[in-house]
Amino acid sequence: MDSYHIVLDGTRLCNWNGGTDFLANLAAICRDVQQSSERMELTVSVMLPYLIPKYESVLRKLLGKTTDERNKHIQFVTDTVKRANPNVRIVYLRKYDVLEGSESWAVRRLVRKIHADCVVGVTGNIYDHLPVPWVSYIPDFQHKYLPQFFLPSEIEGRNKTFAQIAEASPYFIATSLSHRSDLMQYAKISPDRIFTMPFAPIAADAFLDTENVDIGHYQLPEDYFLISNQFWQHKSHKTAIQALKLLHKRGYSNLVIACTRSTEDYINEGYISEIRQMISDLKLEKHFRILGLIPKLEQIEVMKHARALIQPSLFEGDPGGCSAYDAVGLDIPVILSDIPVNLEAKEYSQAYYFQAENPEDMAWQMETLLHRERHVYYREEVLQKRAENASKLKTFFEDMIISICGG
Repeated sequence: MDSYHIVLDGTRLCNWNGGTDFLANLAAICRDVQQSSERMELTVSVMLPYLIPKYESVLRKLLGKTTDERNKHIQFVTDTVKRANPNVRIVYLRKYDVLEGSESWAVRRLVRKIHADCVVGVTGNIYDHLPVPWVSYIPDFQHKYLPQFFLPSEIEGRNKTFAQIAEASPYFIATSLSHRSDLMQYAKISPDRIFTMPFAPIAADAFLDTENVDIGHYQLPEDYFLISNQFWQHKSHKTAIQALKLLHKRGYSNLVIACTRSTEDYINEGYISEIRQMISDLKLEKHFRILGLIPKLEQIEVMKHARALIQPSLFEGDPGGCSAYDAVGLDIPVILSDIPVNLEAKEYSQAYYFQAENPEDMAWQMETLLHRERHVYYREEVLQKRAENASKLKTFFEDMIISICGG
């Protein structure tokens, strides 16, 4: 049996919540390979950005400077990954390697030092002269579909960066058939360089038993739906607000939609103000509840008690995004917009679709679920489904590693 040491590159994936979730999902897949593979022995390191040295943090405080949040965030990412796979080794780039050379130089040095065989999940970076094969991840080509949500300079930058990555990187990972098609069409990447993950969500161990996680302080009613998306324009929260208002007019006056995730939109900083104004205008302040970015296990427990997860997004790189991945992995109903990538989840028995940007259609699906028997979380059923999906993902990952590393 061949042995491989792979590095999961989290240096850029850690910069946004979806990237951190994807990194944790890769770590979870590796856990299953490590535990049960008959084809390879796998050692996994997760590479993260450099930490601010302790003495520098102390010096900042003595000088009265603002405390740097960098280490706190990197520790959050570390904890998230270790929760998904306790067997991974976390390795941090050295600050002075990055400052004295470059990030590419620092990565080369680290890869040689730990004797890695390949690097997976390289996002937004081009590692010159890396001594091992690497697999890049371009999260999406949203700017090709929804250019109105991007600044012209950002569209130009994305096109340039993606073209450079497409030329430099030997391999790519796609998270859906739609994503694979976009890589081929917009980045001109040949299919033999793309490894496409099957849609086979697996629930993290930590998500299975959350009944002792306290969510009472959110004061959610018995009937509510959940949206776990960043407050970005393409996530289409406005459609959900309008759908909720329609249901209130039909007599569901106590119904709530709870929202988690960050309220920041770096492209349109005023978007969250538009959302809050719309909520106010429709008198839904007590019913369209913005909980913000909450601890992950609390989010999962809120999800388990919701009637369903709603994914109204106009664009995703994989079916339903990270929140739908968690919901499907836990056998929780999902209400999805009918964009092409979301339709890749149609084999899931509890997937319900509505016409994108159509609040009436969304409201109809919500009302349908309200009249059905409430779903119940059954741990054993989730474990059985997880075993089936884990087998698919394990085979995918083994095939990819053997293909790029040989064996």
